[in-house]
Amino acid sequence: MDSFLKEIKKKTKKRRRDEEEEDDIKKEKQQRNEETGSSETKINADHCHTMSKTSDSTVQMIHFDYRYIMAPMVGASELAFRLLCRNYGTQLCYTPMMSAQEFAMDPSSAGFQTTEQDRPLVCHFWANKPADLVAAAKRAAPLCDAIDLNLGCPQRTAYLGHFGSYLLDPEDRKLICDIIRATAKAVDIPVFCKIRLLDTEEKTLELIRQLRDSGATLVAIHARYRASWERKGPGARDGPAHLDQITRIREQLRKDGKPLLLVTNGNTITWDDVEENLKRTGADGLMSAEGLLDDPALFLSRLKAKPDEQVAVTSITVPSDVKALDKRRKTLKKLRKIETLESKSVLDVKEKELLASKDHLIKKLAKLDAILGPHSVQTSTLPFCELLEKGSNKLTLAREYLDFASVYPVQIRSVIFHVRRMLKEPLDRYQLMEDCLQCTSIEEIRTKILDCIERYQSSPTSFVFDQQKAQAEKEALVFRKEQEGKRKDYEARMMRKAKREGRDRLYYLQIGAEPPTRREVAELRKMADPNEAMQLWKEKHSQHCFLHHISECPRGRTCAFLHMECADGNNFQEQDELAG
Repeated sequence: MDSFLKEIKKKTKKRRRDEEEEDDIKKEKQQRNEETGSSETKINADHCHTMSKTSDSTVQMIHFDYRYIMAPMVGASELAFRLLCRNYGTQLCYTPMMSAQEFAMDPSSAGFQTTEQDRPLVCHFWANKPADLVAAAKRAAPLCDAIDLNLGCPQRTAYLGHFGSYLLDPEDRKLICDIIRATAKAVDIPVFCKIRLLDTEEKTLELIRQLRDSGATLVAIHARYRASWERKGPGARDGPAHLDQITRIREQLRKDGKPLLLVTNGNTITWDDVEENLKRTGADGLMSAEGLLDDPALFLSRLKAKPDEQVAVTSITVPSDVKALDKRRKTLKKLRKIETLESKSVLDVKEKELLASKDHLIKKLAKLDAILGPHSVQTSTLPFCELLEKGSNKLTLAREYLDFASVYPVQIRSVIFHVRRMLKEPLDRYQLMEDCLQCTSIEEIRTKILDCIERYQSSPTSFVFDQQKAQAEKEALVFRKEQEGKRKDYEARMMRKAKREGRDRLYYLQIGAEPPTRREVAELRKMADPNEAMQLWKEKHSQHCFLHHISECPRGRTCAFLHMECADGNNFQEQDELAG
């Protein structure tokens, strides 16, 4: 404990030195502004700040902290993970990307979840029509603290749906400004934008100024260029971020003398990266995705508390009856299966029996819920030194995340993704990675993975390296890579075919790109002849996975075809964990 306290004192001294350096830099900037007669508005990035009115729209007040931010992540910035990161220093969180059109009709169908402990919160939308984002913003305003328009997603689904970074071309500039302007006027909370770098620094600066003058209060820049969905060259998150561009853009915007918050995003894996990024760019805040996935306590070092000082955290008490929890999980699984059967016109004997058991299963679920009792979600306090100790233990963080995920449901695929990111090193060391990927429930992850890691860590000699298992894991990894290459091969084949025929190279990637409607899927399910249904599918929706819509695709994210929701309920979320 003495060495632990010494480490805290050491970090405290380092923070004080850094703060003194930041104060010196601020004084120098202030002096330069006074000498040049600059009318720059000072922005305190850890406190409230009132934004003024621009020439053609209203810019709303920022009344929350926005220095240390969780980036929007498809399949990864869900409520459970947001609550975990908030406990360890994250100030502001973004939801995953949601369809504005779908959210306006039904927030829950867009995958939206929140709770009173989940504030401040930014609702992150894709939209390509002013009316869509306005409708979503009006519905979201009572539930969040800001609205964000995605202008950074580079993935293929964004290309097909014409949103994200594909709205950054000059011909769509008026459209995105109209979207921001209409939304800023429609709601009393701030409107943000998340963008990527354009081809030149001058074009990026021009875009940001146009967004600001249209009513955007904050612009977050992912300091990498748009990546092609054709997957040629650097990927959307590969290589170093161009932080120097953000530095120069920040300086130019300050000279304008108009209020705008600029957030930097990229190259932040450790706390040292965070400090270096903010110091180098002069940005008002920093947004992290990859860094928080590996270390949900990335921002914990920002807290300047004494070791024995009490800090507030959100905690959950999970029912301890493991058998009842397992029965509940299996019952829910059967009910979800029944939901898929209810839309089928032809059922086999086993499926009919399962469908007939629906009422019984609903009653069984109610009894299990009564036995387990409610999960207790509460805000409590603990000494800062204890929070630091918990934040430095990845296994503890993973257990805490599973507790949140037990209360706020999330796809098991996302749960596995978070666990393997947080615990990559012990999963590899103890040959548990493949076992983790095969888990089907949160309880299975707890007992088969986390408990096993804890046992090996407490008794290192209990682990024996299995050579056969190592070979099997190697073969499984090779197989997955081969399967994931099918999507690339499909796109390449279609472009080569178009070239041979003298067509535009994207010709076949545009044909059949339109997803089916729910009605079309329902009609196809009723067809007695599966071959006839497949032929109709190929004629209209050739780029989309038939099995994904009709039943369930066994290939998942490795499928060569698109896994998108129906056209009249589309959230355009590609089956990758991150986007934008």
